[in-house]
Amino acid sequence: MALAILAVILGPLHRLPLWMPRDENEGWNAFQALAALSGAVLYPPFDAFVTNNYPPLSFYIVGALGRVLGDNIVAGRVIALLSELAVAGNIYLLARALHTERFFALFSSLVFLLYIGANAQIYVAMDDPEWLGRAFVTGGAVLFLRARRVSHPAGPLLLSGLLCVAGALVKHNLVVLPLALFTWALWNDRRQLLPWALISLALAVVSVLLIAHVYGAIFLQDVLEHKRGLSAHKLAGDSLRLLTPMTPLLAYGLLLGLLAWREASTRFVVTYAVVGGGIGLFFLAGIGIDVNALFDLIIALSLAAGLFAARLVPMLTAEYRRFAPAAITAVMAALFVPQSVQAALAGLDLIRQDRAELGRYHEFIAAIAAAQGPVACEQPSLCYWAGKPFEIDFSNYGKKLRAGTVGPEFLGTRLDTGYYAYIQTTGHPAAERNNTRRYLGNEFSRRLDEHYMAVRQLDEHYLLAPR
Repeated sequence: MALAILAVILGPLHRLPLWMPRDENEGWNAFQALAALSGAVLYPPFDAFVTNNYPPLSFYIVGALGRVLGDNIVAGRVIALLSELAVAGNIYLLARALHTERFFALFSSLVFLLYIGANAQIYVAMDDPEWLGRAFVTGGAVLFLRARRVSHPAGPLLLSGLLCVAGALVKHNLVVLPLALFTWALWNDRRQLLPWALISLALAVVSVLLIAHVYGAIFLQDVLEHKRGLSAHKLAGDSLRLLTPMTPLLAYGLLLGLLAWREASTRFVVTYAVVGGGIGLFFLAGIGIDVNALFDLIIALSLAAGLFAARLVPMLTAEYRRFAPAAITAVMAALFVPQSVQAALAGLDLIRQDRAELGRYHEFIAAIAAAQGPVACEQPSLCYWAGKPFEIDFSNYGKKLRAGTVGPEFLGTRLDTGYYAYIQTTGHPAAERNNTRRYLGNEFSRRLDEHYMAVRQLDEHYLLAPR
C-alpha cells in the first residue's frame, strides 16, 4: 500500500518546486499570503475585482514559510503535503483512540492516503489550505477523545478546542468533525462534552471578534456573505462521479454498522460518516465546489475500513487468525488497484509534461513580467511568478456578476478600451467552451475576443493583447 501511495503521488511531488500551475487556487492563495505578510489589503471592498472569502490564518502560515523559501506557491505546496500526512497520522491516532489495534489503525491511515492519491490527486501537494485546516481539526478530535480518559483533562480539552477553532480559522466550513464529535458524545458518552463545547465556543467568539477588530466589518461581509450559487444538476452529476469510486469504502461503513452497531467506536464512525456525507453533499451543490466537500466522508470511511477489518478477524477459526489481518486488508486494498494504476499513469504523464514544457512556461511567465502595464491572469499563479499584481479574480468576480453584487460596466469599459496590457485566459475566448465564458459569461467573452487578440499560446493558456 505504501508503494502504491508513492506511485500515485509521484506526479504532484515532481511538480512541487516547479513554476508550473496546477490549479487556479494556487495563485489565489499565494496572492492572499503575499497581502497578509506585506500589510496590504487582505479583505478588499465587497465590489472589488479581487475577493477573499477565507479566514486569514492559513495566509500568515503560508506567507511566513514563503518568506523563507522565496515562493508562496512552493511554500503552500509543502504545507499542504505535510498537512495531508498529518491528517493520515491523526486518522491512525483516532483509530487507536477508538480501541483499534495498531495494524488496523495503520491500515485506515494508508487507505485514506491511497484513496486521496488515486481519486483526488489534484489536492496532493497543491497550494490550498484544505489539508492544513483538516490537520488542525483532526488533531483536535484526537485530543478530545484522549481527554475523556485522563485524570486531568483541562490541558487536552483546551488544546483540542484551540485546534478545532484554528481549523475553522483556516476554512470556516470545517465544522463537520467537531459537529460529529458533539453529536456522538451527546448521545453516547457526555464526559467532558460540556467543558469542551464551552471552551471551543469561547475561543471561536474571541477569535472572530479579534479578527473583525483588526480587519473591520468587511472581513465578516467578505467571508459570510460570499454568494455561491447552488445547482441540483451539478449535485446529481458530481455525486455520481465522486461517490462511484467510493463504493468499497461505503460498503465497509455499512457492514461495520450492521456488525457492530452496539460499540461506541462504530457509532462514532457511522455518525461522522452520516454527518460528513450529508453536509458534504449539500456543499457539493455549490458552484466551484469539488471533491474536497467529501473529505470528511472519506476520512470517516477510511476509519470504518480499519474497524471493519478488525471485526472480521475474530470471526475466523484460530488456525487462520495468524494470517487473517494481512489477507483481509490486502483483499480490501486490492479493490483500489484500478484507480491507483490510472492515477500512477496520470502522474507519469504529468512528469513527462513537466520535463517537456518547463522551459516554455518560464518564457510565458517572462513575457507577462515584461508587459508594460497591468496584466489580468485567469491562472493567478502565472501573474504571481511574473511579479504582477492580482488584477481580477475571474471566478469570484463572475459570481458577483451573476448575483448582481457588481455591475458589468466597469470591467466592460476596461475591456473595450484595452486597459490591460495582457489578459491571460485558459482557453481562447472565442471557443464555445472555455473558462472565461464559464466565469464571466458569454457577453464578456465576446467583448474580450472583439478587443483582444492572442499573441502567445502554451497548451490551454492564451496570452491576449489589445487589438
